Amino acid sequence: MSEDPPKKFRALSASVPDVAALVSAYLSRVDDRLPGRLTGSYLVGSVALGDYQPGPSDVDLVAVTDTSLAPTELQTLKKIHTDLKRIPGLPALDAVYITWPQLKSAPTGLSAPYGLNGRFFPAGGFAANPVTWATLHRYPLAVRGPAEPEVWHEDALLREWCRQNLRDYWVPWAHAARTRFVRQLVMLSRRARIWGVLGVARLHATIGTGDIISKSAAGTYALDVFPKEWSPVIDEALGGRIGRPAHARRSILSRRRLALAFIEFVISDACRL
Repeated sequence: MSEDPPKKFRALSASVPDVAALVSAYLSRVDDRLPGRLTGSYLVGSVALGDYQPGPSDVDLVAVTDTSLAPTELQTLKKIHTDLKRIPGLPALDAVYITWPQLKSAPTGLSAPYGLNGRFFPAGGFAANPVTWATLHRYPLAVRGPAEPEVWHEDALLREWCRQNLRDYWVPWAHAARTRFVRQLVMLSRRARIWGVLGVARLHATIGTGDIISKSAAGTYALDVFPKEWSPVIDEALGGRIGRPAHARRSILSRRRLALAFIEFVISDACRL
């Protein structure tokens, strides 16, 4: 028998109080302004995968309604996301809004309303994708609704979506980081290198194993499966994820060069799996 969702969330709240405060502020506003509309609420992303890092991590939420949201309701949600962004001390909320029937179907081609870091958009939510569905299918963390909701899942489509994401997002991302001046500057930041190195490693892991793993777990996975020549790059990204200082012995230009080389290696290797 599955654990009662509110109890499970309360246990989590003790270890991540800022997440609990954000979810409470969010739900109180939604219930006050759109009473009865939000019938399911699930945490995904780093919180569900046990890798939430106060500060760098956002809070990812799948919000479920019985029927599609009306234009006036979307405007109300826009105001709610704006309000939450203005509250000091709360992490950023990334939410995607779907219906129960949509959750039971493949998200391919789904254009869902979503909130991203205080901004709200009526359609186009990237989080409506097979990785989010797979996370909710395998690691459900309910705040409201069934503890183990009925969620679509197909292993082959999940892996193919990850390959396509490498081709459509990460290949241009790496190319821009090599050739465009502004993106070259951005890639000098450790945060950008962490995003790239661990991001492609996560997708490689899903393509290779079928599992959904966190950014920190992706670093451990990469250390295990890739040639040891890449270990310094992976170790720096993993260390940055958990707050460890960078290696002073390597120049920032060298770190950028090695990170980009690793990202391109992982993309090539993943597409051969």
